[in-house]
Amino acid sequence: MYLIQSNNYKTACDEVVIKTRIVSINNKKMNKISLLALGLLFSTSFLFTSCSDDDNIVPVEAKEVIIDASDYTKWVYFSFEEGKIVGESAANETRDALDWDIAFHRYNFRTNSGTSGSGQGGLLESTENTGQIGWDNVVEAPETGYKVDEDITIMQVFEMPPTPTTYVTTGGSTVMTGGTEVGLTVSFDMSTRQYSVNDQIYVIKTADGKYAKLWVSDFYDADSKSGHVTLKYSYQEDGSRSLR
Repeated sequence: MYLIQSNNYKTACDEVVIKTRIVSINNKKMNKISLLALGLLFSTSFLFTSCSDDDNIVPVEAKEVIIDASDYTKWVYFSFEEGKIVGESAANETRDALDWDIAFHRYNFRTNSGTSGSGQGGLLESTENTGQIGWDNVVEAPETGYKVDEDITIMQVFEMPPTPTTYVTTGGSTVMTGGTEVGLTVSFDMSTRQYSVNDQIYVIKTADGKYAKLWVSDFYDADSKSGHVTLKYSYQEDGSRSLR
């Protein structure tokens, strides 16, 4: 005669699982098992579970940084992994390194991709979500749709009237950008001489192909000086597309 015995133990996911084994018993002992014990034995349910992929996803943390991009003569480079500025270059130069993910020059932006860098970067705009109300709605980075950097024209020195050396063509994003048109990431109103932001959320691929979501929430510092970019971002360090 055989009796099924069960033992409980915990998996790495801290979920209780029933482990069973069969032991041999003799007929005399079997006769002593009460009907109640048999009822409890055969009413036992066995649960088998396994860890899902979601158990290994690292939750992202929202952070905010203010970048001084007010100098027309240079780009400022930022790393999401390091959470800090990692270098600068002249306005007409790029940075051939994989230690940066996004760069700032006044209201111009770069990703480590295309004509700006040798990384796996790129940008897309989350058109249905704005920073004020839609930040938490962006929970996963799209798999495709990222646009790499192209040649753009920027002002490398502020001078009026412009001269042949005022502007330069260099690498930059055409997704996050600035100018006098309404609706850009940063727009300049010629009549009021004021800057405004479009409040859109963007998703970026980093130099090494990871993901982050970001929002430019302001273009002024506490003293109302322009060119100071307030950037909110959440960076997924584990390489998954989860942004929650």
